[in-house]
Amino acid sequence: MKLPKGKRVISCQWIFKRKEGILGVESTRNKARFVVRGFDQEKGIDFNKVFSPVVRHTSIRILLALVALYDLELEQLDVKTAFLHGNLEEEIYI
Repeated sequence: MKLPKGKRVISCQWIFKRKEGILGVESTRNKARFVVRGFDQEKGIDFNKVFSPVVRHTSIRILLALVALYDLELEQLDVKTAFLHGNLEEEIYI
């Protein structure tokens, strides 16, 4: 998408982590999370109040649809349910 005039892009990144399991009990697990680097934001320009990044039900359904479409195996999906329904008033570009 072309960035509208006067808007800024907020950087983001994937964090990948390998968690070693307990020898003989658990196997090694690979974990990933997508984070927005909030230090790039400026109050009054990119945000007016602090919020927690949240996931919507449609995002989860799209992810599960892609797993089914490409015949992948989804072993585990962790979602923090405390902040599932946050709505933004500002437009944020990442």
